[in-house]
Amino acid sequence: MKIHKRNTIDAERWDETVWKQSGMPYFYSGFLDAVNPRWQALISDDYGKIFPIPVKSYLGIETARQPLLCQQLGLLGGRPADFSYSLKWLKSELRWIQMTVGLPDGFSWEALEKLAKTQKYSLEKRMTYQLRYEDGALPPWDQISEHHRRHIRKFQSNGFHIAPISGLACIHFFEEHQGKLLNLPRSFYQKFKALSEIEGEPFRVRCWGAFEGIHLHSVMAVLESSGWRIYWLSATDEVGKNRSAAHGLVYHGLVEAHESKSHWDFEGGMKAGLARFYSGFGAEALEYAYLKAWSL
Repeated sequence: MKIHKRNTIDAERWDETVWKQSGMPYFYSGFLDAVNPRWQALISDDYGKIFPIPVKSYLGIETARQPLLCQQLGLLGGRPADFSYSLKWLKSELRWIQMTVGLPDGFSWEALEKLAKTQKYSLEKRMTYQLRYEDGALPPWDQISEHHRRHIRKFQSNGFHIAPISGLACIHFFEEHQGKLLNLPRSFYQKFKALSEIEGEPFRVRCWGAFEGIHLHSVMAVLESSGWRIYWLSATDEVGKNRSAAHGLVYHGLVEAHESKSHWDFEGGMKAGLARFYSGFGAEALEYAYLKAWSL
């Protein structure tokens, strides 16, 4: 694998590898262009193995830092040895590394702990929650806890309805009801808006709202690609919380994911309350890694 800067990467070949190996939207060249235009990558000659690197420059020092709105990256198409090589390259070439990466097939958490210690990375375990709706998978309702079923019935009996909304309406509602608590930078909102407006790529952003009449009380943004549905952003006001609107929106998304035989990723779940919410839909915990390193 050799390092390539963005202007030397063949986007068509890159995206073909993403589609074949994963299809996860974070890896597509158009998504990476939107969240970090200066990204680089380690790539094999035949594009069979790729490892995107979100490079940024701080005070003249090149670093790798996870972009906003991008949960995880990592290696696609390679073996554990290629994953080890990629981390070694990062450590030798960049001064500061702060990335979240998925574990490649056949690579255990214990193996990653050993590798991180050898290569002098700081390692933290992160968790996400996923449902995999492949051929023969049970429908969403059959996997949902009785507690969540009661909330979904409550939502459905309250006269609410679900309808598509624009990305702009979604992010405005999010900023008003959730963003203020999180103190997110303006760049977060700008990047979300830009990504939600992209067309003609292998991924897209779809937004849904839960309404009572004409009044919007909850929103959900789903980042989609072939085989993936990512619960990307959500917010609910007090009325929506009392009517279980978030449960209703998630169930709506799960039904669509099941129909398209897609993986559903809740994108996170480190907080106990969120973990209970996600697992109540039948989602299973999946590990990924937060890696940090500093080279003098």
